[in-house]
Amino acid sequence: NKNNFALEHNYVVAADSIADAEIAVGARTAIVKMNMTTTNDFVSPMIDLQRTSLSLVDNLIDRQDSAATTNFNVPMEFVNETAPQGGSSAAKHITKVTSLIETAVGLKVFVTANRPKPAEIELYYRTASDADDIRNENWVYAAPESTLPPDDNPRVFREYEWLIGGQSGELDAFSKYQLKIVMNTTNSAKVPVIKDLRAIALSV
Repeated sequence: NKNNFALEHNYVVAADSIADAEIAVGARTAIVKMNMTTTNDFVSPMIDLQRTSLSLVDNLIDRQDSAATTNFNVPMEFVNETAPQGGSSAAKHITKVTSLIETAVGLKVFVTANRPKPAEIELYYRTASDADDIRNENWVYAAPESTLPPDDNPRVFREYEWLIGGQSGELDAFSKYQLKIVMNTTNSAKVPVIKDLRAIALSV
């Protein structure tokens, strides 16, 4: 009674009135089955149905595009994640702005994550000098250094790497930066799990 059960697909558990209207009268969208046994004819297990409950988890995640495309959904108001504000993807992590003592021309980013088959992890970054407001800068998509295989085993975590600016440091010199991780999937029961995030500012 202390375990969370991960499902292979997303399901709907509806109130009786909604199930009657949308599925069929008397339809049930959740059934809990319990087997009770005893080795003593005078003692049996008991269940307090008044205190019985079912806790459900829904992952707020999607996979967006600006137009109808296979395996993508189109939100009512699509905003690209490269926009300075208001990217419309449902699942993301945005870091605080990091200020540097010395200017840099590149970034090395490491993310340790578990990524099941239908899920993806995208990294965006933006940089600015001391005189600029980084919140007005566009986000830039960063391609990963290599493509790692997905893992359906939730205990397997791999290290994803990005080298922003290349080996020779091709970014304009910056003194502050910010990172954004966007997570998407076509199955909300199969989502990425991120364990840690590390970033190193590089100079030449």
